[in-house]
Order: sequence, then structure tokens, then C-alpha cells
Amino acid sequence: GKVFLIMGFSESAIYTFEEALECNSKNIFALKNLGKLYLENGDYQKSRFYYKKILEIHPYDHDAEKGLRNLDALGTIKKGFGSQDQPDSLKVKI
Repeated sequence: GKVFLIMGFSESAIYTFEEALECNSKNIFALKNLGKLYLENGDYQKSRFYYKKILEIHPYDHDAEKGLRNLDALGTIKKGFGSQDQPDSLKVKI
């Protein structure tokens, strides 16, 4: 998954990290990368799922806490814009 991530092939990276979780559902590396990838791809529900899964395993994981804060901030921003598209300047960069 890491190689696909570095090369910019996010769909292949997602597939590989999800396969890794089938072998070990507590693979923090895979969980973190899936949370990040889904956040970057705009699938906030899946991103939130993976970040929460990390916190079930490691309750004080800084990266997972940060990911959830980013998701909460995005939700607040989107509520402020209503049905309008979010300006590019406000998109989360990770």
C-alpha cells in the first residue's frame, strides 16, 4: 500500500490497505493510511470510521485525534456554506 500511496495511486493503496486489515484488523499503519486517504478523497464517513477504529485500539493516538478534528472542522465549514461548493482555499491539505 505504501508504494501505491507514494506513487499517487490512491485507489490501489486503499485496496491494499484494506487487504492488510483482513489479515490483521489492528494494523495501525493501514488504519491511519485509510483514514487519511478517505479524508483526502472526500469520503468523510469512511475516514471517520477508520480514525475511530484506531482510537479503539490506541485511545490517545495523536494522528487519529487530528484526523477526527479535521473531519469536524470540515463539517463546520460545510454547514456554513450550505449547499454551495467549498472554496478550494478551505479544502484540507494533509
